Amino acid sequence: MKTKINKVSLGQIGIKGGALIYVALLLYFLFIENFDLIGSPIAWSFNFIILFAGLYFVYRYYRSQTSLNVEYFQGLLLGSLTSVISSVAYASFVFIDFTFIAPDELALLEKNWLFMGSPMTAFTASGATLIEGLSSGLMISFILMQYYKSGFKQLINLNPVELP
Repeated sequence: MKTKINKVSLGQIGIKGGALIYVALLLYFLFIENFDLIGSPIAWSFNFIILFAGLYFVYRYYRSQTSLNVEYFQGLLLGSLTSVISSVAYASFVFIDFTFIAPDELALLEKNWLFMGSPMTAFTASGATLIEGLSSGLMISFILMQYYKSGFKQLINLNPVELP
């Protein structure tokens, strides 16, 4: 039985996946902004879950278009590219939001700011968001590649037996 393996671009999948993750993060940011949850560290931790789910579906799509076994280096490259696209776009939005749209909400983050001696600015908030997104994305990519590099070792029934 021949299997059909499509030629797909790692870059295109990474860019599209990063854009979709960015849209999900943007919608979630608008949600927590409208319900006054900006200062809640628990609300901000859901960014990790959104990034994890997005990377999971990117890997799953890539695997469905190629083969069950995702090459380790290509998989890490795909996860890294997707994380960079989504994190840079999201951090840019956070910078624009805290600079021009809602600068007064920046004060809500002051109590969660790790660098107590320095004042929080839109640039430092977006920089922290970028570092968090990149490090989380790389860590998630590494974790998921342990799962996707093996090809899942699924049982495939190629010749079904008919019962009388």
